[in-house]
Amino acid sequence: MAFCFFIIVSAGCKPGGGGGVGSPVVSVTGGAIPHSQELIIDEKSIQVDRITDKSCRIYWKTNVPATSCVEYGLSANYDKTTVEDKNMVLEHYVELYSLIPHTRYYFKVISSDGFNHLAQSIKEIYFDTYDQNFPPAAVTLNAPSNITASSMSVSWSQSYETDFWRYELYRDTTDAISFMSPKIATITSKMQTAFDDSNLTSNTVYYYLLFTVDTAELSMPSNIVCGTTSVQYNTLTKINLKEPVSKTTDSMVLTWDRCGESDFASYRIYRSDKPGVDTLSVLEAEITDVDSTAIEIKNLSENTTYYFKLYLKNKGTVFTASDEASFRTYKNGDLARSISGVYYGNDIKISNNKAYVSAYDCLYVIDLATYAVKSIDIYGQNDRIRFAEGAGADSSRFYMVNRSFKEIIVFNTATDSIEKRMPAGITPVDVAVDEGAGVYYTVDFHEGKVNKYELSTGGVLSSKYIGPMLTSIIKGVNNSDIFIARQSTSVTDEVLLMPSTLAEIKARAFTGEQPVYLYMDRGGQTVYCANYKSRSVTRINALTGAVLDSFETGTEPHSIVQTPSGNYTFIANFGSSNISMFTNANNSVSETFADGKMPRALEISPSGRELFVVDYQNHSVNIYAIKK
Repeated sequence: MAFCFFIIVSAGCKPGGGGGVGSPVVSVTGGAIPHSQELIIDEKSIQVDRITDKSCRIYWKTNVPATSCVEYGLSANYDKTTVEDKNMVLEHYVELYSLIPHTRYYFKVISSDGFNHLAQSIKEIYFDTYDQNFPPAAVTLNAPSNITASSMSVSWSQSYETDFWRYELYRDTTDAISFMSPKIATITSKMQTAFDDSNLTSNTVYYYLLFTVDTAELSMPSNIVCGTTSVQYNTLTKINLKEPVSKTTDSMVLTWDRCGESDFASYRIYRSDKPGVDTLSVLEAEITDVDSTAIEIKNLSENTTYYFKLYLKNKGTVFTASDEASFRTYKNGDLARSISGVYYGNDIKISNNKAYVSAYDCLYVIDLATYAVKSIDIYGQNDRIRFAEGAGADSSRFYMVNRSFKEIIVFNTATDSIEKRMPAGITPVDVAVDEGAGVYYTVDFHEGKVNKYELSTGGVLSSKYIGPMLTSIIKGVNNSDIFIARQSTSVTDEVLLMPSTLAEIKARAFTGEQPVYLYMDRGGQTVYCANYKSRSVTRINALTGAVLDSFETGTEPHSIVQTPSGNYTFIANFGSSNISMFTNANNSVSETFADGKMPRALEISPSGRELFVVDYQNHSVNIYAIKK
């Protein structure tokens, strides 16, 4: 009997394959043992499907239950035979494996029934395997980004496979992630290379793996990446900036209250020269120490308004902004603060963050942290205050002249107590101390004497008469010489240079009228002499005693002080209610600014940015901002 049949190739296979049939009519013989019902293969039912590059499946039907077997090969000689499937079935399936890609195979199907009757396809039948199919190239997963407490973004490089089918994204909470882990996304567009994963648990590590799948359902895994969701933090409560605790002409110290919340990560201070501060403005500082609640902002311009915001950042990188605050730097000579309740102050010195003002019957102590004023009873007319000169001098001890009791009071600023009282002559007005040599010197205004004492006992070592109206005395910094200011009605006023032995006068510098105060500059090179009546200051070479020059000031200059940098020298003009600022680099008075009524004594803060002025008549201490 002859039958015709067709091989049907399944759709959806990869390009490059193909199939076909030879002669569609194949004769089928009977079995080896004839019987009443002959075994017949339904030739039309023969199909070849599931063709790949290395395998396929062959299907056919018989009219009675029979076994299944296929002979196949590269020609009609059929050099290979499958193992006979002895299951008696009406529908037969035989799979061929280990085939050669892109190759034509010829085959015939064979069945045998229970009576050993045999049926087979005889005519030429063939199919073609597909080209060899390789798995798609793996793509590369990038580290997760845009991480929050409940989400993160996963991205990857694009696949360029021509037979791309889909991406499959898997997620797990262990690094043993595989295709057995939860699949969170199937993406059919190869142009899509990112996925936003949400509804995650905070503070949890998530691992990701991406499979690229082709149309033959071959796949290739990517690398494994992981990301940790952030901790769920609370938004911090706003904290506003306070008024600066201190300002200068080019800096200010900003302060704020401490953040007391556990989610704190940092303080951030932003600055702008115009309103509208935000995180794009200048970041002055980021402070991670929660207890640090102050910062000095430097390198600002004089007399300029700046705008600030304090941003609190929590551990989840969420920012909370303060209200915008604006603060102005000082102009040189601006009054920063006035401290009242200091009556008839005569002189002022700063030590251990306190200002000491000598006055009648008391010594005022101003706490520079709080500006609180207290007084210590020390009876009599307390006048000039001097620190010891020379290397190794103790800055926690000063020496104050008490005119009424004709003594030098040695005062300890660490304990705010009198250490001892030392003799000073008959009419003492000033003192110079050399702690290294263990001596101190005083001048007697009326008696016209220079006195030298032993510092430990107060014993007189020597005394020399040089004429009446001695007003001031200082010691050299780079030598042991001393300088004495002397007024005279009969001869020219002068400053005398003497050795520490008081043996003889080494030099005379003629000054303006009524020299009242001597000041040694920071480098020990120049002596400044305030000439009360002639409205001038005379400068003298500290090594030779020769006059260098003079410059005009306001009326009745009375006190002199220099900044630590040596850039500026200030003169208190007692009679004209102002301060002269002498610029040393230019050898001239560059500015004059007003002060109260009777500026009597001056001191510079340790920072060199504040000028302290004792206003004798207004009973106050005024603090002025000054340049570097």
